Amino acid sequence: MHNCVSVCLAKRVLLFVRVTVKVSSLINNYDAACNFCMGFVCLLAIKGMIMKKIVLCVAVIVLGILSAGAQLRKIPASVTDAFASRYPHAEKVEWRDKITSFEAGFTLNSVAMKAGFSAKGLWKYSEKTISFDDVSAGVKDGFAKSKYADWKKGDVTEVQEEGKELQYRLYVEKSSPFQKKYLYFNTNGKLLRDVLTL
Repeated sequence: MHNCVSVCLAKRVLLFVRVTVKVSSLINNYDAACNFCMGFVCLLAIKGMIMKKIVLCVAVIVLGILSAGAQLRKIPASVTDAFASRYPHAEKVEWRDKITSFEAGFTLNSVAMKAGFSAKGLWKYSEKTISFDDVSAGVKDGFAKSKYADWKKGDVTEVQEEGKELQYRLYVEKSSPFQKKYLYFNTNGKLLRDVLTL
């Protein structure tokens, strides 16, 4: 009776962990290898459960770091120096590692801004949050004449990118949760593109 219960228990542990090691011959020849078989099966079961927990913990830690936007590496001096020379009066500077570049969030003259730099310290873009009242008359007119004129206006961002003309990014939404867009206007009010957003 004892042998039968042990063999059933060993088979269930193997099935539970789904170990593909072929120990069925050892279980069938239980008389010769009872202690070895039970120890081996229990070791595999425990090892499998521990490995699953370790993998799960590592995945949770990596996701936590990436979702929190944590700094993965030190900001190079070339980047911080380029930022300091371009925005010497910036306050409340917070850096984000964007893997291929770096982004600084800061305030300048009480206005929220962002600036992006390459890993070598080359300026890539700047974004400044402004109100719709502060955009040019051309942009206001362009929005009023667009097919989005009846959509609700949100944040406006002045976007300056390396090698491109100044643009205004306007967030608009309609009643549906799937009708949210960013509209990009040039300084004359021409709608350059619209981008679906969440």
